Amino acid sequence: MTRRLSSNGSAGPRRRVIAFLKRHLRSWYVGLVLLLGLVLVVTHLGELESFARLARNAEPGWLFVALGFQLLTYVSAAAVWHQILRHAQVGLSLRALVLTLLGVPLEAALTATLLLRGMTLWLPMLPGLWFARRALR
Repeated sequence: MTRRLSSNGSAGPRRRVIAFLKRHLRSWYVGLVLLLGLVLVVTHLGELESFARLARNAEPGWLFVALGFQLLTYVSAAAVWHQILRHAQVGLSLRALVLTLLGVPLEAALTATLLLRGMTLWLPMLPGLWFARRALR
């Protein structure tokens, strides 16, 4: 890449002006995004108030029923994907699929699945093995 140098050997004033504008416009971009976010919140404040009114009048029993149906939807979708991946011979647990469908990245879902399996299966096996060895002596 060749740079045009002025007669004194430095970059031209145009490049310095562009660099200056790039540095200072970043703060303007952040301010503009914050302003747009504030406008968005203020314009949707009426929706927030109606949601709060709806939440005050809601019955907890029906909320738990709705939560159960929502969870059942995610589990059903994960079960379908589990069957598809099983027939494609791709090994992925149902827990990881449910977490992925809930919006958790695949790496984090696999890590959480392995941690849960480790805490509920492998970790309790250690005292069991110790007690079994002690009982066999």
